[in-house]
Amino acid sequence: MTALTVQSSGWFQLLFNLAALAVVVPVAERELGSWALLLVFAVSGVSAQTVSMAGWRPRGGGDSVAICGLVGALVTWYALCGSVVSLRRVVLLIPAADLVLCLLANNHGAGLAVGCALGFGLAESRPARWM
Repeated sequence: MTALTVQSSGWFQLLFNLAALAVVVPVAERELGSWALLLVFAVSGVSAQTVSMAGWRPRGGGDSVAICGLVGALVTWYALCGSVVSLRRVVLLIPAADLVLCLLANNHGAGLAVGCALGFGLAESRPARWM
């Protein structure tokens, strides 16, 4: 969990990740709820950092992998429950990008994949809230 709190690439990474959090977190909290937001952030972040330590990227750290998890959960939710059908199709490009990231052994792909899986579970378990 410590690797999520350390921005190993310095100020640029810190500012970029804070900006990403400022955009993603309010939407994720509104659509997923506070507890689900925390669950997705923690599980996707820890999972991605675990994959990193297992060999994908053993050096470095940051919360961008957990932010990717939140994006994955939101994309999956919108693909299943979103109101604009054409946009629901477009967001399916995100899981395709995830596949590319995973093939490149990029730990952001692991966070995105876990987030997508959690988003699917959240959408299936609480569909009435989002429709």
